[in-house]
Amino acid sequence: MNDISNRSIVALLAVALVITVIGTAVSVSKLDGLQNRYNVLTGAVTSSSSSGQTNITITSTTEITLGNSNMNFGTGRVNATCSQCSMDSNRSVSNVYTNQSTVGGNIATDDRNCCLSFSAVSSGFLIENTGNVNVSVGYTCAGNCTRSSFIGGSFAGPIARGNSNGLDIKITPQVTRSEAGEQGTTDITASCVGGGTLYRDSGWNITNSSTYSQSGASYGAPAQTYLALSPQGHWLCGNYTNSPLMPDQVKNAGVLDINLTVTNDALGTGVRSSLTLTFNATSQ
Repeated sequence: MNDISNRSIVALLAVALVITVIGTAVSVSKLDGLQNRYNVLTGAVTSSSSSGQTNITITSTTEITLGNSNMNFGTGRVNATCSQCSMDSNRSVSNVYTNQSTVGGNIATDDRNCCLSFSAVSSGFLIENTGNVNVSVGYTCAGNCTRSSFIGGSFAGPIARGNSNGLDIKITPQVTRSEAGEQGTTDITASCVGGGTLYRDSGWNITNSSTYSQSGASYGAPAQTYLALSPQGHWLCGNYTNSPLMPDQVKNAGVLDINLTVTNDALGTGVRSSLTLTFNATSQ
């Protein structure tokens, strides 16, 4: 084999040098591309923040409900041996005989000789705050809203009392009255509480007064006290500017009872007499 000449060796070295330079350039170019593609894989510290918001709106609801919506004293008459008889939706009855002696008690079990055949009513109107705001409560009356139009006859004698007239109402906190029918928990403490000059009697009271800083029979009657039913209506708890009846389940109700006194001179017409009480809740 012939020896390779020096000229051939030089040519081969030149070719190898060219190939090496081209390869190096290509490698450097690819490394630069990789650096641009993976530049996030560096040791640099980055941070990010965002906020989230949660909302809720509780709607206000002014609402009262009645645990009992009907009070029917039925059909009957006063015994001829009596001057009058009085019936109450709180289960009681009073008989007044012509000699002016008075006997009474529970309308279902005790002496009711003067109130012949009338129905035994045992439930008043249970008024309950079933909304979620404080309210004041009042009533208006439609129909035969006076004693003369509802019952007729005279009114006097032992049962006549204070500002009553024979068609009377009284209001009692549910914690005292304990009538069945509350939608929520039965009251365990006094309802419609206030104090000072805002709520004159610090509780349920029948009145047309607007300030509650006054006292005395001419302005109304406190809880568990009879007052004549008003054809125009009364406040029973609070007024337009003060709403003390809370929606709290343990102190949100009261009971309106009705007392009727029928005298022996009440005319028997055989026609049903009725009145309608509409109870209104007002909130500020």
